[in-house]
Amino acid sequence: MLQSINRHLEAARPLMIFIGCFLLIGMLGLLDCLTGYEASFSIFYVIPIAITGWHGQRHCTTVISVLSAMTWLLFIDLLGGHAYSSLCIPLWNTLVRFGFFIITLKLLQSFRNHIQQGEKSSRTDALTGTNNSRGFQEWLAHYLSVFKRLNHPLALGSPDLDNFKYVNDALGHSAGTKCF
Repeated sequence: MLQSINRHLEAARPLMIFIGCFLLIGMLGLLDCLTGYEASFSIFYVIPIAITGWHGQRHCTTVISVLSAMTWLLFIDLLGGHAYSSLCIPLWNTLVRFGFFIITLKLLQSFRNHIQQGEKSSRTDALTGTNNSRGFQEWLAHYLSVFKRLNHPLALGSPDLDNFKYVNDALGHSAGTKCF
């Protein structure tokens, strides 16, 4: 039952993040409107974009970026009391802000991907692609806790591939890796 609840919560997580970021944009727009165009809250519009971008919700992040740019256009440029010589100026500013939000999003996603690749490579052997000792220890700790919680026995086996144990024992682990 607990697993079912966790699955439902995990499925609802993107929607909860989107709604939270949507509300945050509304609060930022209201705050921006209340303080007027002289005090800028522009940097804070990046927060909901970063939150949705970090959690890997590309389509939601694009929607949040558009909503942020449109909120800024509505509350600051149009309702904020600015007098523009042409309607094209606030529209241009909105497109520039949207571009800034998208660039920020792409940089954040690239940063996140590099972190994930680094985490993956710290747990896998570069030569074979299998778990290294750190990855194996984490895997083992996870499954030991699962089997202990379920009160099930657990058996482990350790194969010896092509007698590499003898190579490692006689010449060291770095020699075993150099054999490839």
